[in-house]
Amino acid sequence: MHCNKTPIKKVTELLRLKFEVHLSHRKIAKNLEIGVATVSDVLNRFSKGGVGWSPLITESQLEEYLYPNRLKATVKLAPDMGGIHQQLKRQGMTKKALWQKYREEYQEQAYGFTQFCERYNRWLVKQKPSIRQSHQAGDVLLVSYVSPDFAIVNPDTGELREVIILVASLGASNYTYSEAIESNDIESGIMAIANALTFFGGTPSRTLVYQQASFGRNTPSFNKNYLAIANFYCMSSEHLKLRSGQTKRNIDISLRVVTRWILSKIRSVDFYTLESLNTTLSQLSKKLNQRVVKSLPESRSSLFELLDQPVLEPLPDSSYLYIDYRTLKAGINHHVCYKKHYYSIPVQYHGAQLDIQATASSVKIHHCGRLITQHSRKHKENGFSTIDEHMPTDKEKYKWSPKSILRSSKKIGSSTSMVIDEILRSTRHPEQSYLTCFGINNLAKQHSCELLELACKKAHYLDRINRKVIEQLIKTELSLEKH
Repeated sequence: MHCNKTPIKKVTELLRLKFEVHLSHRKIAKNLEIGVATVSDVLNRFSKGGVGWSPLITESQLEEYLYPNRLKATVKLAPDMGGIHQQLKRQGMTKKALWQKYREEYQEQAYGFTQFCERYNRWLVKQKPSIRQSHQAGDVLLVSYVSPDFAIVNPDTGELREVIILVASLGASNYTYSEAIESNDIESGIMAIANALTFFGGTPSRTLVYQQASFGRNTPSFNKNYLAIANFYCMSSEHLKLRSGQTKRNIDISLRVVTRWILSKIRSVDFYTLESLNTTLSQLSKKLNQRVVKSLPESRSSLFELLDQPVLEPLPDSSYLYIDYRTLKAGINHHVCYKKHYYSIPVQYHGAQLDIQATASSVKIHHCGRLITQHSRKHKENGFSTIDEHMPTDKEKYKWSPKSILRSSKKIGSSTSMVIDEILRSTRHPEQSYLTCFGINNLAKQHSCELLELACKKAHYLDRINRKVIEQLIKTELSLEKH
């Protein structure tokens, strides 16, 4: 390390030529291609050092003899690049501010700002892609729904239950949360995000969901529910649906590394319940968060406490209540069908597009942003929740009424008409049986009027007036005809 413009090797050769070969200043300058003044300056400095020439003098000793005051100034102390990289993730932090702090600490031994930035950039290029990718503290929650190559096995029946694994990671610290959910359970998928935010103890500025798995794909209700939870926690949101060819190159690198590590640990293990899988995922996430990242070197937990935790917004006072958002069209029976149960609507909204907001206890129905009715949530398949005031009083005003449906069935035959009449009378409101009647009448188009008449006659005789029974009777008759 040297501070003079003349290389130290030339200085060594200069002294050798002077004291061993005994050349003049001018010949030495010509031989080494340097100025005569430089030769004089080096020899004067050497004589002031108070030591004699010896071929055994090392370059470092020689430099100390010639430039004793300037040598100390040449020793530069490199900054902690890992610490700088983490500090830059803090909101409002800049390289200039970090350099000034570094300069105040090391004074003349500190690099200038240009060298400071240059050395940081060279350090950053050498790091893994997961380290190079940077997010501001408290800025983003990265979420990925991943479909693993295994399923939960029922030990008694051998039945396989497909699962989806949610992996959530804060951008700055990579502090991680993971949870397994049923593959088709959108509610659990949305609530897993709420569980992740509870785990982190605060909310970032935005969420970014990478949807690798088929979970919720092409499902408008998933997008609405995802926006609802983002609005509840006052976060902006971005939702990326990744095709299989895009997954590896488009997903955030740090999140990809975490996901790959977690999946590698559970791939060879058999799980029999969702609870046991989630227990294992919790243990793995804790181990991952406490493990030291070699390149920094700090753990995700310590980085979370240093970077993300201080700037996360506090959680709302109340827990998130899952609301399922759907857009459904009102049917000809003056009901909307949600989760295979029918809920009545005011008669004037017949055929309109309606917005459904369903919780565990209620179903609210809106039109153009205005609440038009609400019902208690029911789970009976093909059941009806009907408010009397919603049913039309002047039924003939509408295209379909009990009389018009009976007229259609009479064209098929008397037995069909008799069955349709009994079905219409079997419910408190005839509108509740419209779909069943249409289904039976349509069997004449699928097969023939004669077959439907015969099946209805048998069903009436057996006192089993039911659409499924009539369909089965038609299938039985068709199989007998083939034989």
